[in-house]
Amino acid sequence: MQTVNPESIQIVKDTWAELIGHGPEIGERFYNRLFQQYPAYKKLFKNNPHDQHRKLAFAITLVVTKLNKIDQIAEEVRSLAMRHVKYGVQPEYFKPFIKLLVETIAEVRGERWKPEHTQAWREVMEAIGNAIAANIKSVQEKAHKNK
Repeated sequence: MQTVNPESIQIVKDTWAELIGHGPEIGERFYNRLFQQYPAYKKLFKNNPHDQHRKLAFAITLVVTKLNKIDQIAEEVRSLAMRHVKYGVQPEYFKPFIKLLVETIAEVRGERWKPEHTQAWREVMEAIGNAIAANIKSVQEKAHKNK
């Protein structure tokens, strides 16, 4: 996984600590935006929407709490990738996902959001998203070779 600036990690941890109680709201707003802008993605989500909102908040919390041990989240990244392969997620889906997620978090935080928060969240989420996408691609390539 690519390295992440320690200052970015701290910004993400600090802002998420303030927002954690808004996790389901962030999830709801995020998925509403995602499905408005990318309607084809809706077929990837079979869960109850409220469950999906909570799952997103839980996944963000899990990753954020382990950011100081970024090398230790490799197993979580592999696990997330395996689940996402089963759902039909493609590696290229992560760029718009990350963009919309950061925009949604910024919207919920409101006036307290600063440009450096956007930069930090993008850096951290891109590192994680790229790692998940790389794992998905690896799984897909192995599956293709085994056909």
